[in-house]
Amino acid sequence: MDISNDPSSTTDTIHKMLPEQAWDRILLSNFDATTKDCLSTLLKIIDNIISRPNEPKVRSIRCANASFEKKVGRCTGGYDFLYSIGFVPKYSSIVGGMQSTTAQPEMIELLHESRETLLRGRKVLTQSGVRDLGMLEGDLPPAPKVPESLPASTLACPPSSKSMSNSRGPTSEFNVYKTHSHNIQSAAVGAPDPYSNAGVSTTERQLQNLQSKKDNMERKMQSIETDRGLVAYRAGTSPPIVTGGASAAGAGGGGGGKSDSSLVAARMKRMEEERKKREEGGFTTKAMRDLEKMKNAKVYSHAQIRVNFPDGTHIHAKFLPREKVTAIRSVIKSALQPSLAQSLDFDLYVAPPRRLLNDTNTLEAEELVPAAKIHVSWKVGASPVGGALGSYIREDLFSGGNVAAFPDAKPIQNTTLNSKGKGNNDNISSGGPSKEDVLIQRMLGKKAGLFGGKKNSSNVTKSSDQDGGKKKGGKPKWFKG
Repeated sequence: MDISNDPSSTTDTIHKMLPEQAWDRILLSNFDATTKDCLSTLLKIIDNIISRPNEPKVRSIRCANASFEKKVGRCTGGYDFLYSIGFVPKYSSIVGGMQSTTAQPEMIELLHESRETLLRGRKVLTQSGVRDLGMLEGDLPPAPKVPESLPASTLACPPSSKSMSNSRGPTSEFNVYKTHSHNIQSAAVGAPDPYSNAGVSTTERQLQNLQSKKDNMERKMQSIETDRGLVAYRAGTSPPIVTGGASAAGAGGGGGGKSDSSLVAARMKRMEEERKKREEGGFTTKAMRDLEKMKNAKVYSHAQIRVNFPDGTHIHAKFLPREKVTAIRSVIKSALQPSLAQSLDFDLYVAPPRRLLNDTNTLEAEELVPAAKIHVSWKVGASPVGGALGSYIREDLFSGGNVAAFPDAKPIQNTTLNSKGKGNNDNISSGGPSKEDVLIQRMLGKKAGLFGGKKNSSNVTKSSDQDGGKKKGGKPKWFKG
């Protein structure tokens, strides 16, 4: 079968909508999970078209593609949205010259390309994802750089040519500490430079892989939806904590029950160990330190936050680790009596030692994950006056229906136990750690030597045989007297 190339025979058969109308149909006709997958795929299609203006491959889509069929083809209104931004269906021709326009098209091609229409459709998707689907702005891909009619790499000169063309030294854009590549063949056809990432080290590549794995685990594990488990308790009462077994045991410091003095002592000890490690270790790059930190990190399903008020009243709620401190402030204001919410103002801090929280930082950056206890400090002239303890909190929150659940945890880098009961990283072969891992351990001041700190078992066995298998006291093991 041949595919018809006559655009006039297909554009007349489709009912073209505006991007807003087509997306409204998707929202009203599909479940949220299906709509989110469709939104992510449509954003990728639009971003590829905008960022690759001279590449025809991204301007035609084979409808039989399994991923496209699952995420867009089966989604009611998916084809309508693509038609609204300039795509045209291509149907397979049947014998006799007739076309079957009622069936699924063989391909869709972008014949009526308009940058304004593409950007308009992208704006509709991103705004609706945050407003209607509850997605975070950080989960959506950033807008690609919109090139001119030709990509900048096509008209740009190599860095050496730029510097030679200027009579007064090199340009300010050139960074001598970064590798630069200019592939003339790729630039001539508008394709990306295949050697643009040639300067990425093995450590940076491993860090990127772990960061990508962390992002995927966060998308699967972290979901609060609309229930934050918000509940309030008066002074002297506290909710039961439901721990998650192994996850709670491996969270470290989240089980509660420790006094302030023990927490301060543990923090001082940890800071002293980190200081010694920095002094005894050699020079390390930021990528090495980030990689070591990422290998030991865990991904938590949520962060359980307890907010203490000065009179002993406290509220509990769940948050995502990537949410900002402003989310905690918003939940606290929603828990206040509506008549007092506008007149009350406060600061948030953790103790000991006392440290104010920055509203623009994430919970993970403020070290509030997996569980934390923060305090409210009323500002002068903006505190509740009179009334019983906790009278400024909504009364319906004291019912105690919700139970504080300790978050589940999963390590980013899985470990398996070997025959000796020691953990091996999932990216290390059975032959032992790689040279780069050994180097990182030595640079960070760990005790592993040049060969990983392993002893030669053959030498130990030989020496024990020569001694006749004697104990420390000088008697052989077989002697019973």
